[in-house]
Amino acid sequence: MYYNRASAFIYLQNYGKAIVDLNKSISLDSSYYDAYFNRAYVHSFMNNDAFAIGDYDIYLNKFPNDAEALIARGKLLMEQDEFDLAIKDFTNYCSQDKSNDEVYAALYFAYLAKKDTMTALKYLDSAIALRPLKSTYSKIKADIYFDKGQYNIACKYYDKAIAANRGEINFYISKAEAKAASGLYNDAAYTIKKAISYKPSSPELHYDLAFYLFSSKRYQEALEEGKKAENLKYKDQKNLFEIIAVCHNNLGNAKEACKYFQKAINKGSKEAQNWYLNQGCADE
Repeated sequence: MYYNRASAFIYLQNYGKAIVDLNKSISLDSSYYDAYFNRAYVHSFMNNDAFAIGDYDIYLNKFPNDAEALIARGKLLMEQDEFDLAIKDFTNYCSQDKSNDEVYAALYFAYLAKKDTMTALKYLDSAIALRPLKSTYSKIKADIYFDKGQYNIACKYYDKAIAANRGEINFYISKAEAKAASGLYNDAAYTIKKAISYKPSSPELHYDLAFYLFSSKRYQEALEEGKKAENLKYKDQKNLFEIIAVCHNNLGNAKEACKYFQKAINKGSKEAQNWYLNQGCADE
């Protein structure tokens, strides 16, 4: 009866009362293993990870192959940086069920934390094989190639991530960064325009587009995007004002260039100070 009432309290998310009843249930029958499982579950929700792991230990000593308990304890062990123990639980689970992509992904992160990149990638590939359209896996793979400087391959995986979740802005941002790292600023600008179509009021995206257009020497377009970022209250005003000022300067708008160089100087830009003097703004 205490166990059943605890289950009702869990359903109501009244975890404190659930713990009290589960403690009473276990005190009446220390071999009532379902109570240990539920108490571990409740402790994990209350961020009592050590207590939760202890209860899962008791439960898994009796039922060593219980899939749900293995996954739950494995996740808690990951949070405690007990990667070897977490790997043991996840591997035990996978020996019984090879169809859970999330467990393979957990093994990827566990081995990555141990700096065993080759084994980590093997498990990531297993997760991708099970869920080839899951955007987060493609993003992870893309980031790996990005960090290796293999930007073309990274973009292929960013494209897969985008295809699976077209509204995720971060995928476009990452792809644009990969294009820019390859010197393909026009491609980067095109990619950010796609992101802006989903979030037109983002000052950060308009700044990114201004930067890529500026890097492509498309100064008029860069100026227009820079002004949009300014109107949308982009936070890093120093860099934004520098771009706007140089665009004005390269377009022959000397007075506006000087005005924005001064704004950049006011935000602490030493580069703008040099431009300001070299362009004769002080004389004006």
